Amino acid sequence: MGAIKHQVQRTAGVVTTLAIVACVAFGGWSLYVAFIKPHVNPTKTTTQKAAQINNPHYNPRPGFGGCAHMTIHENYGKKEKK
Repeated sequence: MGAIKHQVQRTAGVVTTLAIVACVAFGGWSLYVAFIKPHVNPTKTTTQKAAQINNPHYNPRPGFGGCAHMTIHENYGKKEKK
């Protein structure tokens, strides 16, 4: 009976230690994301500011054996009809 009690206590101790380590790691990561990362490496925005924005269109075409071919259609210099 003493061996089972020791195993239960040992397992509880290991689980408690892992929980404390996980809490410390999560707390450190939270502080990094909240305070350090925004100043060192700011998140990039997807806003595009320019006189003219040209975004290429990628159209995959399935080929022989399931391979996809990427054809890039760029509209540089073309004006839209109004």
